[in-house]
Amino acid sequence: MGQKIVIYNTEITLPDVPPIDQIEDWGVPKEEQYWRKKKLPDIFNVIKRDEAGNIELTADQEKFCNQELDRIKNGFWFMNNGEPTYITGRNYYYLQYWTLENRKAPEYRETSRRYYLYLEHWANVYWCLGIIRGKGRRSGASSESSANIVCHVTTTKNARGGHVSKTSADARKMFIYRMQFGFRHLPFFLQPTLANDKDSKTELVFNVPLNKSKKNKKIGRAHV
Repeated sequence: MGQKIVIYNTEITLPDVPPIDQIEDWGVPKEEQYWRKKKLPDIFNVIKRDEAGNIELTADQEKFCNQELDRIKNGFWFMNNGEPTYITGRNYYYLQYWTLENRKAPEYRETSRRYYLYLEHWANVYWCLGIIRGKGRRSGASSESSANIVCHVTTTKNARGGHVSKTSADARKMFIYRMQFGFRHLPFFLQPTLANDKDSKTELVFNVPLNKSKKNKKIGRAHV
């Protein structure tokens, strides 16, 4: 059994610590170990496409994409000042791939890590319909929730997501400057094909496009 921690009176069991070679140590001494966003590897400097415009991944590219999707689903371990530290898949997605409205990457925060652990715990309780989060201003909650919604609808089959606010104008601003903006800055393998206008101010609709070059209109395969 993994370590047990208590967050908001909820006992949460962390996954077992994996073998040391499966924990990201950043290749630096203990004193320099902290969360850092990594750039896409050089293997993505050249991306091939077929005649229909679909991306054709090499074996190395596909392996990397599948590894990242697994981390988004199952979480990620890294060394933090010499301590093995676990973050959930949603937290990893947010830190590694989300872009804030100021075009910067989110910062790693222990309070955010605990929020994501709490969220993950209750998301796996079948009778729980949601959680209420108390927080102060400028804590990053709006950015985290927008990333959570996009992560869910882009990695879960037939999923829907949305948000509400005190006015329609505020809800629209949240969508345009947080959700849509963050989606546009995701790497290609985390961006499903849009079926609606990319500049829509109200929704993102994903679908596998029809390959119109075929007379029988077979659905073209989406590659990740």
